[in-house]
Amino acid sequence: MEAPALSIVFPVYREGRGVLRHLEGIWRAVTVPHEILAVYDLDDDPTLPPLREWALDHPHLRVVRNAYGRGALKAIRTGIEAAAAPRILVMMSDGSDDPRTIPAMLSALDAGAACVAASRYMNGGRQVGSEGLKRAMS
Repeated sequence: MEAPALSIVFPVYREGRGVLRHLEGIWRAVTVPHEILAVYDLDDDPTLPPLREWALDHPHLRVVRNAYGRGALKAIRTGIEAAAAPRILVMMSDGSDDPRTIPAMLSALDAGAACVAASRYMNGGRQVGSEGLKRAMS
């Protein structure tokens, strides 16, 4: 596998097979050599079997155990530390981040931005893939 130009940190938590739809979206959106680091908290997470199955055909996926305990922020920290590429992007596994924004974010970095972040709370932002209580709490 070619050295990655982009590492995508992808915290997962009890997403099950639904995670595959989001991985496919990322895989279609990214045109540079990349790796996806699926960071999980618990060994019994039902997301692990689909991830490991998908990795058989997608060697750029690495499944990484969260080194700092439970929680998305700790998973992000673990993923950043494990990243092999000079550019790192965080995408949530629940589908709340739109992979189609990845090329624009990479373009902004290439144009000299020090940091680029997509946010559902900015002008033009929206929350994708969440409904009910999760959306209300956000």
